[in-house]
Amino acid sequence: MKIGVFDSSWSNMGNAFFEMGLLAFLRKHFPQHEYFSLDDPAPPRMPAKGTLRENVLRIAIKQDVDLYIFTGPILKKIILPEYDFAGLIREIKRRGQNYAILSSSASEMSAEHVEAVASFLNENPPLCFATRDEETYRKFKPLVPFCNNGICCAFLI
Repeated sequence: MKIGVFDSSWSNMGNAFFEMGLLAFLRKHFPQHEYFSLDDPAPPRMPAKGTLRENVLRIAIKQDVDLYIFTGPILKKIILPEYDFAGLIREIKRRGQNYAILSSSASEMSAEHVEAVASFLNENPPLCFATRDEETYRKFKPLVPFCNNGICCAFLI
């Protein structure tokens, strides 16, 4: 199986640690699969002046992978229109591929955002959904029955 680990959330050195930890964990415990780091320039990262954000090519969806893995502070980005992760995930599902959310965080999310993300996840269920902290787990478990209490993958490196 070809597995793409989505790394476009790297905005600082800390984010690199949890993504490298996740890749190391997957390669160690599931060596029979091929792993790729996927990058996708999210429109909000493009400079506003002189760049047409709507013309940003979402290259991650063009990759030949069976499973997309999203990690880190991804949850709120699912529902924010400027990131359009909801559209990306719907396209993944439409193409008959699957996705997982591992080591995810929602510490900065309002109750309204949590409910919107939970509704999206229930309508578009991932193969696996695991949090990285107790706070995120407590927010999502009552709303998303398949939510698992996980760990921050930065602890794995």
